[in-house]
Amino acid sequence: MTKNSFSVFLFFPALLILFFTNNLRAQEESAFHSPVWEFSFKSGYSMGSTASQLETAMRLNDFDHDGSTALFGSGGQIIKHPRTRGKGITWSLEANRQIIPNIFIGINLTFANYGETVGKGPYGHILSLSYRATSLSPLFHYNIHNWLSFGVGPSFIFVSHKMNFKPEPPGKFAIGGVLSTSLYFPAKSRVYGLFSLQYSWLSRQYAGPYEIGAGTNTTFFPKTGFTLNYFYIGLGVGIRIFRRH
Repeated sequence: MTKNSFSVFLFFPALLILFFTNNLRAQEESAFHSPVWEFSFKSGYSMGSTASQLETAMRLNDFDHDGSTALFGSGGQIIKHPRTRGKGITWSLEANRQIIPNIFIGINLTFANYGETVGKGPYGHILSLSYRATSLSPLFHYNIHNWLSFGVGPSFIFVSHKMNFKPEPPGKFAIGGVLSTSLYFPAKSRVYGLFSLQYSWLSRQYAGPYEIGAGTNTTFFPKTGFTLNYFYIGLGVGIRIFRRH
């Protein structure tokens, strides 16, 4: 984690506490209901540099030879390597409990799919790398009148990995952190929709080393470091359990 990223994770809770102290009195005097629990599901698209990092590593290690859809001879469609497919789909479940006005604590379960990055070596051998991460994150939320919230917390992540379409046991455990903000609509309804932005940081991961092929027809892929950080945009639905002031 960079020094700047670490500073953000230290500063964000202080900012939430400042918001809390400035708005506590107004929140206590409000007339509308306050939720005791919130449960939500959301899904969306994640963006990160994992695929581009793996593709760069493949180019540097001679896994950038193009292929073709033709079975014999010339013709067919050219297939560029390296390439990434099936990336970006992320979903999450979250449960939050109000502890005092404006302040919620919760737990978030997120599944992120980084897709499959495929390269082709000089002897026709394929190198395929795919990653998925399941993270469990206890979160601290500052909630503004049930329509906007800011959250921060650590993440405990299980990273699963396939090389050439086969799982590589065992999976790896990692640590990280999450920053999130969500917009709820309508603010006072038991059932609501939400628009969420989330940034997730995961500790550095490594792929390799791999030897693809046999004998003199072997291409080597060295141990390579990369990140699984991503920015996630999602839409979802939720339900609130209310209590009266």
